[in-house]
Amino acid sequence: MKDRIILSLVTAGLMAAPVFAHDAKLHKGKPVEGTIVNVSPDGMTLKADDGVSITVTLPPDVKVESGDETAGKETLVPGRHVSVFGTKLSKDKVVAREVVVDDDSAGKRTRS
Repeated sequence: MKDRIILSLVTAGLMAAPVFAHDAKLHKGKPVEGTIVNVSPDGMTLKADDGVSITVTLPPDVKVESGDETAGKETLVPGRHVSVFGTKLSKDKVVAREVVVDDDSAGKRTRS
C-alpha cells in the first residue's frame, strides 16, 4: 500500500513538471542569455546584454520551449530573447541542451 502511494505521488509530480518547464528558473544550471542575431540549421548567434557575441550549437535533439509548450527550431528567429542551457565550451561558445524562448520577445526584431 505504501509503495502505491509513493508511486502515485511520483507520477503526479512528473506529470506536473512539463507544465512549468518553460520557466527558465526551473532549469538546472545557469543559462546563457541573449537576443538572437542570426540562425542556421545547426546553430545560432546571440548578442548578450553586455554586447558579447555568443555562438550556440544546436544539436538535432535540442529541446526548444516557448511559453508553456514544446516548440520547434522555427521559433528561433532573429530578435527573440532566449535562455540557453547546455555545455559552455568557452566564454563565447555553447552547445545547447535546451533553449527557452522569452515570450515577451515574440515578434520583436533587432534594430539595424
